[in-house]
Amino acid sequence: MHNTSNINKSSERIAWVDAFRGFLIILVVLGHVLQTGNFDNNRLWNFIYSFHMPAFFVISGYVSYKISYDERLYVKRIKGLLIPWVSWVFLFGLFSNNLKDYVWKAFYEPDTSLWFLITLFYIACFQNALYFLSQKINVNLFILSFISFVILLLVHKTIEPSPFGFGWTVYHFPYYVIGQYLRYAKFDLIQNRLFYILLPVFFILAFYWKRLEVPIILPNLLIAQEYIIYFYKYVCAIVGSLALLYVFKTFSIFFSKRNLIVYAGQLSLGIYACHVPIIKFIRGGE
Repeated sequence: MHNTSNINKSSERIAWVDAFRGFLIILVVLGHVLQTGNFDNNRLWNFIYSFHMPAFFVISGYVSYKISYDERLYVKRIKGLLIPWVSWVFLFGLFSNNLKDYVWKAFYEPDTSLWFLITLFYIACFQNALYFLSQKINVNLFILSFISFVILLLVHKTIEPSPFGFGWTVYHFPYYVIGQYLRYAKFDLIQNRLFYILLPVFFILAFYWKRLEVPIILPNLLIAQEYIIYFYKYVCAIVGSLALLYVFKTFSIFFSKRNLIVYAGQLSLGIYACHVPIIKFIRGGE
C-alpha cells in the first residue's frame, strides 16, 4: 500500500499530482479547441469530457484532505481560489463590450466564466463546514457528506435553472468527496487489483459517452432519460478519474519537476484562465 500521508512533503508525490493536473489541463485546452461545429459527434471530444473536469475535483479533494476541521482553510481558499477568480473575471470584463453585464453573468452563471475556480471554492468551504459539523454531532464525515449531497440534489432539482453556480457545485461535490475518501482510507486500487478492471471498463464507458443522449448500451426509457444520462455520467467519470489517477500515481517515478507535463500542472491555473480568450482570439472572436 502506498503511503499518502506525506504527499505534501515528498517531491515525488507532488510531481505525480502536478503531472496528473498537467495532463488534465492539456485535455481542457484540447477540449475547447475541438468544441466547434458539431462537436457532440466528435469521439475525442466526448472522451475528454467524459472525465476530465470530474478528475480535477477528485485530485483536488485527494490533496486537500485533512483529519480535522481547519478554520484557516476559508482564508486560504479565498486567497487561492476566490481572489484569482474575481481578478480574472474583472480583467476579462474590461475587454468585453459591457463590463457590468460580463461581471454579473460571471457571478450569476459562472459556467460561462472560469466556473471551475468558483465551484471548487464553494465545495472546499462547504466540505470544511461539514468537517466542523461532523465533529460537533459525532457523525462520520463521509456519511454526512453523502446525506448533504442527497439534500442538495433534491434542492437543485426544485430550483432549476440554478443560479450562482449552485448546479455545478452540487454535481461536482461527490467527486471532491471521493478524492478525500481515497486519501482518508489510504485505498490502493493497484494492491486491490481493481485498477486492472476499472481502466478497460472506463474506456468502454467513455466510448459510448454522450453529452445529451442516452448511450446505446443502455435502455432508452423516455420517462427516466435524464436520470439515466446523469447516472451514466457519474459512473463513467468516477471510474475514469480513479483509473487514470492511479496510472499517474503508479508511474510517479517517471515524473520530475523538470518534466513538461509536471510544469503544465504547476501552471494549470494560468493556463485555465487564459486559454479560452486566446482560442477565441485565434478564431476571430467567435
